[in-house]
Amino acid sequence: MHNRKKILEELKKKNWIAYGQNNSLVNSRTKPYFFNIYPDHRTTKLCFCEGKYYKLTFGLHSNQSENDMKRVVDYHGWLDFEDNILRHIWGSRGQTSMCFPYGPKVEEKKGSGILLRLKLIRFKEFKFEDKK
Repeated sequence: MHNRKKILEELKKKNWIAYGQNNSLVNSRTKPYFFNIYPDHRTTKLCFCEGKYYKLTFGLHSNQSENDMKRVVDYHGWLDFEDNILRHIWGSRGQTSMCFPYGPKVEEKKGSGILLRLKLIRFKEFKFEDKK
């Protein structure tokens, strides 16, 4: 089992790039809501949803407490230790947790990765001609 506190300290200054979509049908009143978020832009395109594509930059949220994770849009993702890629990024902890049959805590105890609360740092419209 990895030391969660030590890992979070090491990740404080790290940012992750991902790609997602946004459309006018899915919006939060306070900030845009992104979905179909994947580490590779081609995977996002495979979802075939209407809406614009965006290049997203995520950082580690300063509050990793499980008790304070009930906001409308509160991104979470799974950092996979095997390949060091941020996966399963969703707009709520519950959605991210559903990616694991026995829950993310079981996987954390096995040392597979860590569930992270994320903050969206920036987003920019992405056109597939841009090639990243």
